[in-house]
Amino acid sequence: MDRGDEKQEVVKDVFQISEIYVCHDTQMGVNMDINLIFKIAAVGILVSVLNQILKQSGRDEQAFLTTLAGLILVLFWIVPYISDLFKTIQNLFTL
Repeated sequence: MDRGDEKQEVVKDVFQISEIYVCHDTQMGVNMDINLIFKIAAVGILVSVLNQILKQSGRDEQAFLTTLAGLILVLFWIVPYISDLFKTIQNLFTL
């Protein structure tokens, strides 16, 4: 095998790996991702309203803690997806 054939094999392997991940995402993860986006939007709206109410009533510290709690909640939801992204990238480049 010469150098050109090796490159073509690597490109074929990359396309096969990417097709596997695309098929996996379209079969299982789309509905959950949409629900996750709606959950994040709902938390953002709720935190925003609570933040404004608490600031207007002079409770700035509680407004800050409410915002911080919303941020931590959303991060807990997103961290598994970020982990999967890093694993996918690692698998893609370790061919």
